[in-house]
Amino acid sequence: MADNEQMLELMNKMYAEMQDGFNNVYTEMRDGFNNVNSEFKNVYSEMRNGFQGVNSEFKNVYSEIREMKNDISALKDDMNGFKGDMNELTNQVGILTNKVIEIDKTTNDVKKTVLKIEEEHGKKLSVLFDGYKQNADILERVEKEVSKHEEIILRRIQ
Repeated sequence: MADNEQMLELMNKMYAEMQDGFNNVYTEMRDGFNNVNSEFKNVYSEMRNGFQGVNSEFKNVYSEIREMKNDISALKDDMNGFKGDMNELTNQVGILTNKVIEIDKTTNDVKKTVLKIEEEHGKKLSVLFDGYKQNADILERVEKEVSKHEEIILRRIQ
């Protein structure tokens, strides 16, 4: 029996050592799982914070895109107004072009009229000048005759 008791004692010792080993393994595994769980919580928290930061950045980008969209819409409105102004200017330039053409026609008509008047007046002035010259010639002859008569009268008086 002593062998059986030794065997039982040995088995009890082995059982106790195994229980201690299992407890140590359980404790190490529990601590390991707790560490892994803690690490997962840290990673999850960092990821959540990161995603919140990304979400916030996306909101900022979306807001800026919305502002750009509004700016582009305002630019389109301005361009449409500019196009309207340009169309108005084009119409006014067309009107001015037509008026310039009318003025050119009128100017040509005036030039023709002035040339006609100059030609007619030139002829009339030439006739008047010829009449003036004839008058001057007649006056000269009359003066000469008067001078001759004066001389005759003066001679007779003397």
